[in-house]
Amino acid sequence: MFDRSDETLLDQAKMDRLESLWSHVQRIHARAKRCNDNNKDENAWARVVWDALEAVVEEGDMTCLEINSVQSQNIHSDFLSIGTSGLTVSKKADFVLAFNEDDDDDVRRVYKNFRSINAGATLSPMTDAYTSGVTLACAIELKEAGGKATEAEMLLAVYHAAMLWKIRELINMRRRTPMNEEEVEKLVPSVVGWTVIGHKWSLYISSLLPDNSIVRHNSSFECLCFSLMFYSLDVPGTFRWVAGQYFHPSRHTPPS
Repeated sequence: MFDRSDETLLDQAKMDRLESLWSHVQRIHARAKRCNDNNKDENAWARVVWDALEAVVEEGDMTCLEINSVQSQNIHSDFLSIGTSGLTVSKKADFVLAFNEDDDDDVRRVYKNFRSINAGATLSPMTDAYTSGVTLACAIELKEAGGKATEAEMLLAVYHAAMLWKIRELINMRRRTPMNEEEVEKLVPSVVGWTVIGHKWSLYISSLLPDNSIVRHNSSFECLCFSLMFYSLDVPGTFRWVAGQYFHPSRHTPPS
């Protein structure tokens, strides 16, 4: 795919990285094509999503992130949304990317400090023993090709609301008095996520409003696989900005 004869344009390291990225994209494309052409179900598409997320983490040098399947995990009841019927909505997303302390000194230091000061407290809205103790970077809700986009959007919104309410709780834990309305909009960072309907990935950015509701902005980009829009949507930049909201607020600006 890449011509190694023109060394004036790219050095060896960059050429090797491009080769690796392209190989990753080809494997994901082949798997996604099989799912699409054979009308495979959501479980089959889940492998495509996992492979695409791996490409983001590995090729984007985002070792501070790890992929977690949360399909069988529950959101804590304190952070569940209330439906129009007055009942809680307990459905949740399929995957989350969480900040991993094993390979990142900054994340490890933040986690250690948090645990030493807040014994027994959790970092995410999940009830699972592991994912409740890590900070979530984003959520992904998946449907097979032809699946209902409105249902995927609703499930992601439920998850985003839980993430934002948990972040608000964590901020208030460090304060003598809870945040007022102006401070909520200023101090609670936005969260990002995607709905995936077959080949179509739609990006959502959700923010918490003073009345406890959330507002979402989205843009969609239809492609053969997520890795093909890896650089066009500046996914590494988005995640670095999210990481900055938690670990280095002064070093990062929102992604364009």
